[in-house]
Amino acid sequence: MGRTHNSSGNNQYKPCSPDNLIKDHLCLYFSIGRSDVEIVDLLKSHYDTQHYRMRSVISVHLHETEEGKDQHDKWGPRFGLWFHNSLDAMSAWNNWLKVWWTNSNPRLIAKYFLDCCHEMKGVPMMTQSDPGTENNGVANIQTTIRHRLDPSLCDTLQHRFMRKKNNVKSEANWSIFCHDFAPGFETILEDAEFTFSTVSLVFRWLAIPWIQAELDSWVFQCNFTAPRADKNKILPHGVPALIRSNPSRFGSLDFKILVPDHLFDEMEAKYAPPDHPVFQLTPEPFDQRANIYYESMGCPQVNLSTFWTVYQDLLQQFQSGPTGDELEELLGSLHITTEQISQGDLIEVLPLKKLHAGDRMVGVIEGTIAVGSFSAPMTDSSSESDTEESE
Repeated sequence: MGRTHNSSGNNQYKPCSPDNLIKDHLCLYFSIGRSDVEIVDLLKSHYDTQHYRMRSVISVHLHETEEGKDQHDKWGPRFGLWFHNSLDAMSAWNNWLKVWWTNSNPRLIAKYFLDCCHEMKGVPMMTQSDPGTENNGVANIQTTIRHRLDPSLCDTLQHRFMRKKNNVKSEANWSIFCHDFAPGFETILEDAEFTFSTVSLVFRWLAIPWIQAELDSWVFQCNFTAPRADKNKILPHGVPALIRSNPSRFGSLDFKILVPDHLFDEMEAKYAPPDHPVFQLTPEPFDQRANIYYESMGCPQVNLSTFWTVYQDLLQQFQSGPTGDELEELLGSLHITTEQISQGDLIEVLPLKKLHAGDRMVGVIEGTIAVGSFSAPMTDSSSESDTEESE
């Protein structure tokens, strides 16, 4: 039943299972007529399968893998604020860190991705994320663009869904966020109590733009500051912005795939149409009224020391308004629609072959040949042969 030791016969995708642990159990279940699928499920109760799983995918070049499309939900149930982050795996550059009233709608995440790629005028060689359905739009956009520019990839999905905590870089980034950014704001926001729709929307209308501005400042600091030294780190050490702007200085290559603007526009129209309600901070009737009241207050600045004062003043404007009851009734009728938007439109992933760790991604990129996670400078065989003949 077992197999002899063969160092060259390892599974190409995952480590081999331990024969000495499963052989006796395997023989027993086989002898009593269990099917292969049943045997696999039964074996899981005898040893820790997590111990043998693949840990992570390491990207050693810029834009080889855009890692870390990941959610942070700790503030969601408490404050109605949901975060989403994307990180470049090699440089540790924060592509985005967004706060919104949802992070589970695939069209919202697709918009984050498209804005990032449009700014850098290209896409990474491959993207990856946690397996949530909110990332399906990103997977389809990345795959469609790569197929349009390189038809040889037409049978593969150019996105990996990383399971079992394999999205390591993003998880580490959230740890830094929770230690560095979150505590002070949590202390300020912990008094939030939402008893009806108007209260919740006033909080959202004020808090999200303010916290997003604070996040932008924090991300800027992270991107332009060298992280703490780590002797065990095999990726480049240094300021993420410098690594991103000059990867060759750090012994890496830039695998960015240049993309024409019209292709981004096409993807946005299909996967993230601007008129979709998920892109509205609050329902239109509320937003119009809030702007009127806020301007009448003199547009006070919102910060750590003034947030609750401005919030109470704006809430008082709504509660004392002549149509306060009518507005509350209208907002109540919109609550179900908002919940549906938050949960997200269902976007199915393109039915293509999934990439595995052993799949070959072959292509010519700015003078290099890329095969899987290995890359090397191209050599002109014809010029070499001509040189040899001349000698």
